[in-house]
Amino acid sequence: MSTEQPSRQSAGGPKLPTWLVVILLLGILGVSWWQNNSQPKQIELPGKVQTESSSKEADSSFQVEHQSIRDLNGRVVYQGTIDLTPTLDRIARGEANRHHNDGTVFQNRELNLPRKPNGYYKEYVHPTPGEKGSGPQRIIIGQAGEVWYTPDHYRTFKQIKSAGE
Repeated sequence: MSTEQPSRQSAGGPKLPTWLVVILLLGILGVSWWQNNSQPKQIELPGKVQTESSSKEADSSFQVEHQSIRDLNGRVVYQGTIDLTPTLDRIARGEANRHHNDGTVFQNRELNLPRKPNGYYKEYVHPTPGEKGSGPQRIIIGQAGEVWYTPDHYRTFKQIKSAGE
C-alpha cells in the first residue's frame, strides 16, 4: 500500500502570463455575453442607430463613420469608416494582437472615461491601415462590458456599447 501524496504544483511553478489570462477571461466573458444577447436589439452608435442581430450583417453595427486617423507626426494616414468588428471578434476569441500593450490595464489617467478602480479597464490595439506599429486606435473595455473607442490615442473617446447591453 502506497502512502505517496499526489504531487502539487508549488506557488513558484509555471504561470501563464497576465496578458494571456486576461485575454482568456475576456474570451469567456465574450462568449457568455454573446449567448445572453443573441436576440436582436437596438444599439445607439455615434450618429446612427442600427439593429444588431446574430447574422453577419451585425458586423456593421460596430462601425464608426467619418474618422480621420493621424500618425504620431500628425499626418492623416486614414480617412473614412472604421470597422471595429474584427478587433472585437479577436478579443472575444481570446486572441492576442502582436503589440505588447494589447490587453493591458488602461489607467484612465486623464479621466476621460468614468472614474473606476485601477484595473477596471483593459485596452486593445485596433490596427490602423498603413501603420507598422500599434498606431493610435484603441478599444477600451470595462469590466461591466462597456466598450469605448479612441481614434487618437486616448485624446477623445466614443462609447460603442454601454454596460449591460
